[in-house]
Amino acid sequence: MDETEGEYLHIVGLQYMRHLSDSTKTIALLSNGTGDSGCHMGLTSTKMKVEYLFDIPFAVHRGGMLVDIPGGQTRNIDLTTGLIDWDSFLLSGYSASAYESYIWQENAALDAVSSVRGLQFANEQGIEELQLTSSNWESEQSKFTSNTDSSLNYSTAQINSIKSNYIDKGYTVKVPRSQILYDSWKGVVFVAECNNCQGDGAVKAGYIISGGYAGGYTLPRNASSPAENHGNVA
Repeated sequence: MDETEGEYLHIVGLQYMRHLSDSTKTIALLSNGTGDSGCHMGLTSTKMKVEYLFDIPFAVHRGGMLVDIPGGQTRNIDLTTGLIDWDSFLLSGYSASAYESYIWQENAALDAVSSVRGLQFANEQGIEELQLTSSNWESEQSKFTSNTDSSLNYSTAQINSIKSNYIDKGYTVKVPRSQILYDSWKGVVFVAECNNCQGDGAVKAGYIISGGYAGGYTLPRNASSPAENHGNVA
């Protein structure tokens, strides 16, 4: 079973990386870009449990499947200027995050949460999305702890982490004002963007969910129809 599980996770990881590279090429066509990707690095893992009957595998409990690709790379540049196109870079990141949930719908028929899917879900639930920078942090941060459902308020540690890791470094952070409760998953989702925000010419973006993951985590419920969701930001 270990060998089968490992092969399955490996195939899912390779398939995700193929989606990532293909979407980068497609997006590059919209902006006269090269569409080149780098060497992606990440992992797929699971907390699946196997029940045995007389030492024979009897049942597999799917759960805790994760694709986590913090080392997704792009070398896409504008063919005219030779520079990174910010809009294409950002859109490629959103596409990659969408595929982090889709990959499990496609391969495990399970719904999953990623940063993009989490932001979409928050919007569906009418949760206000904050766009935070160093200039409005002080006036907006109180919203994290003043939600109607206090159980979805952010903890002090979560607030401090966003501030120290992103706001203080010049990022723009797009984040729901409360944590989300998506099926049985409760946590924080956000996107952090940095377009030369530190004056070094670098473009950076983070697509984060609770647990420090840059990926997609499965939920217990089944996905209704993976094929119908292909290509959607979900």
